[in-house]
Amino acid sequence: MTKREEPYNIGIDIGTNSVGWAATSEVYDLINQKKKNLWGARLFKNASTAKKTRIYRSTRRRYKRKKNHINWLNEVFSEQLATIDPSFLLRLQNSWVSKKDSDRKRDKYNLFIDKSYTDKDYYKEYPTIFHLRKELILNKKKFDIRLVYLALHNILKYRGNFTYEHQKFSISNLNNDLTKELFEFNQQLINYDISFPDNCDWTHITNILISHGKVSDKSNNILNNLNLDKNSKKRLNEVLTLVLGNTAHLNSIFKTSLTKDDEKFSFKGKDVESQLDSLESLLDDEQLTLLDSANRIYSSITLNEILSGESYLSMAKVKQYEKHHIDLCKLRDMWHTTKDKDAVMDSRKAYYSYIREPNYDIKKFYSSIKDFLKIAEPLNLAKEAEKKNR
Repeated sequence: MTKREEPYNIGIDIGTNSVGWAATSEVYDLINQKKKNLWGARLFKNASTAKKTRIYRSTRRRYKRKKNHINWLNEVFSEQLATIDPSFLLRLQNSWVSKKDSDRKRDKYNLFIDKSYTDKDYYKEYPTIFHLRKELILNKKKFDIRLVYLALHNILKYRGNFTYEHQKFSISNLNNDLTKELFEFNQQLINYDISFPDNCDWTHITNILISHGKVSDKSNNILNNLNLDKNSKKRLNEVLTLVLGNTAHLNSIFKTSLTKDDEKFSFKGKDVESQLDSLESLLDDEQLTLLDSANRIYSSITLNEILSGESYLSMAKVKQYEKHHIDLCKLRDMWHTTKDKDAVMDSRKAYYSYIREPNYDIKKFYSSIKDFLKIAEPLNLAKEAEKKNR
């Protein structure tokens, strides 16, 4: 028997971005062939998940649905719009063209080109689209069909995705429905050895969930009143984090072994639709049903925050616009009165960032103008602003 015909072993070590190998004899001595040890490694790029691809696919689906909705709306309204303003839809489609573009012809205004009513008149009457939507809800008169179209166009284009399509809400009974949802949700949690005590006050928990404040503060307020062990409170905190929209760890809730990317989940996430699609193949039916219930609770809480006591989204948005206008007037008073011009300039930059940058939220804004408020004048307005920041 030649040396090559002798029995030998092959060992392989497979990693995420490499494969190591070695050939040994039966006594595990490394085999040498042609003056070379038979061992080595192959390196390659680390494998990546399909998360980015799922996000792109989800974005394409959303864009396609939005486009279809607008096309269907145009089909319904086109005939009636043509009798009043034949070029109305065409102007909207070409509104992206700059007025300075000499190669393309366009009308002076995007929406209205009537002699007695132009875009200037429209925006003076309706500063935002929500002012128009509110007027259409409250006023029973017959409106220009172009105004009706613009309102419906806005609803279809920015319809949101924080709720499932089959979900319905009773605005007048929103809090009671949420209390009922919480009780039924707790019955499902029992299957995972995690639940709220039987004697807890669901109405009190509901009031905390829909109140204004940080997610961590809401969770602590609820958990501090419950007589539970440390581990149970930790897992319930994940459940509360989930229904309040922050990133929760599904492995802690379901006791599963999902990957780090898959187990981190938030209903606020931009890729929530694609992530839910992915979880359908990773979780069983009961776990998916629990997520569905959690989403209904999250949606109810979110809707409650958006409405702020109003019956319609449009009215809540108009109310928010008016409040912002009042606060801006007060801020301008402080800009004009305060003598430190550098501090005024910094606070102006902070405000412009707040209204233009999506990630520059109210917390960052107040943090940026904190030093300005300490020296701002008049003092009563500065103190009022500081109270809002607390």
